Amino acid sequence: MPHSIPTTPSPQPMNPWVRLLQTVPQVRGFILAGLIGTLIDYGFYHLYDNWLTPLLSKGFSFSSATVFVYLMNKFLTFKQPLHSKREISAFFALYTLSMLVNTCVNSLCLQWLTAGVHHYWLIMNGHQGVMASLVGVLASSSGIKLVAFILATSTSTVINFFGQKFWVFELKKSK
Repeated sequence: MPHSIPTTPSPQPMNPWVRLLQTVPQVRGFILAGLIGTLIDYGFYHLYDNWLTPLLSKGFSFSSATVFVYLMNKFLTFKQPLHSKREISAFFALYTLSMLVNTCVNSLCLQWLTAGVHHYWLIMNGHQGVMASLVGVLASSSGIKLVAFILATSTSTVINFFGQKFWVFELKKSK
């Protein structure tokens, strides 16, 4: 009888549900880092807005929060203690893309919301009710800025989570 060569079993692909459950702590950490980063972003957005255009103030505020979020996500969310030039480059490339999307969405929302809310404010002026009150609140520049900020931040949050999870902090595992 010929002797068979023992082979090591090939690893089985991970069950998608198990992988999803392993993602839950990462999502929690990402949300915590994101909430704190969002507070930094929002605070600096209004601070810089006193001296700069909305586009520049949003760009600088987003950049200010980026360093904090990088450190939180690297060490706490995705637990990558060692630095690599590739990881840092990937992170800042992702955040550069995300910042461009964030500032563009913010600018477009400021333009569209200002025009749209002004239009509806003219229509609703003189009416009473919840909708008229909501349009009245949004008609203020701070209401429009808040909505634009939320939409821009939500868009970049989705880009950032998936970019970090599947590209930035997965680089070491794929090598």
